[in-house]
Amino acid sequence: DILRGLQKKSSPGDDADDNDDSTTLQKVKIPHPTHLSPTSLETFKKCPQAFFFLYILKLKPDPPITPELARGILCHKALEDIFDLTPEDRTLDNLQNLFRKEWKEKRGVRNSVASGEHMERLDENDDSQNDESYDCLFRIDDGRQEEYGSIRMHDMRNNDDDASITTSSYDIEEEIKWGQYSLRLLHNYYQLEDPRKVQPPNPLMKEMWVNAKFNLNANSSMDDDDDYNDDNHEEERDNNPEESKLGRDSIIVRGKIDRIDMHYDPSNNKIHLRIIDYKTGKKPNFKYSPSVNERIANEQFWKMKIYALILWKMILRAEKMNSHNYGSADQREGYKYGIPWIFRQKLLQAMDETRDRQKWSEIIELHSLKLVYLTSHADDASLGNGNGG
Repeated sequence: DILRGLQKKSSPGDDADDNDDSTTLQKVKIPHPTHLSPTSLETFKKCPQAFFFLYILKLKPDPPITPELARGILCHKALEDIFDLTPEDRTLDNLQNLFRKEWKEKRGVRNSVASGEHMERLDENDDSQNDESYDCLFRIDDGRQEEYGSIRMHDMRNNDDDASITTSSYDIEEEIKWGQYSLRLLHNYYQLEDPRKVQPPNPLMKEMWVNAKFNLNANSSMDDDDDYNDDNHEEERDNNPEESKLGRDSIIVRGKIDRIDMHYDPSNNKIHLRIIDYKTGKKPNFKYSPSVNERIANEQFWKMKIYALILWKMILRAEKMNSHNYGSADQREGYKYGIPWIFRQKLLQAMDETRDRQKWSEIIELHSLKLVYLTSHADDASLGNGNGG
């Protein structure tokens, strides 16, 4: 229903009165986005106007990277890489060192003394700053840089080797506090799960991209998979490059799942999949009435249910590819929206004892969703100030 509501919002001019001569406004066709994500869908669910500003007009915040976002990215990367080690090597020290290693690569150059060349690069309009290296984080932008830089450059011009005035273009103290808090989050993770006890084949997948195409036709179900061979809009898509990415009656939703674990249950001969999502933001507090607590829980798990729906459609697509003979074009489309090859192989290995049963939907079960909050309520005070998320 949310996707269909978005489809209606995308063509506001369709309901305009063509015979109304009192206005000079022309119909404006708002283009479909090339894809949607669980986050953008959640935004549309809460506020369609905010969705329009963020995902249609592309009015994004500047700078694109913040300390909170960087913490989340780096913690996720460390939690991904720790499972590349043998179980006995998945210690807390190694996990935190993986975070330090990633931050060292991302942080860029941190000069304690600003040279003349470096001071010139402090200009906010300098295009040479590398956002990809997170160089914009922890900069001091309070006006003191220009004053200190002028003094330091004056010292350099006069060859004052004894000059005692030095300046840093970064707030090193804030960076240290940020790093210490980030390492504490990884310590909290060890209180929730010991990665040394996670045995193969788990994690089955890490940081796995998922994507699916949803049919928006009011006469068909969202689970209808026939939209992969939609001939009704073939000519329209050929004539419109944008529509080639997103049909008028279908929409692509994609995102990244942090981790997928599996468990084989011999009692019912099924493979149970668990979707796991790491969270570095503020942990929800279930201290209210049962109805309010239930609403909070539903809000927290809403995006995870979208991930589960996408993954299930991909599994159904793989099942269909196994049971039909498709042409080359259909095969490309099927693989595009099917499960990744490595995931497919791991599932086939796990299904070795039940390979005679052809339908994957009868063997695989999306068993549970798990949110892993690395923060605790003891961290709420830190989250509320400049050092937290």
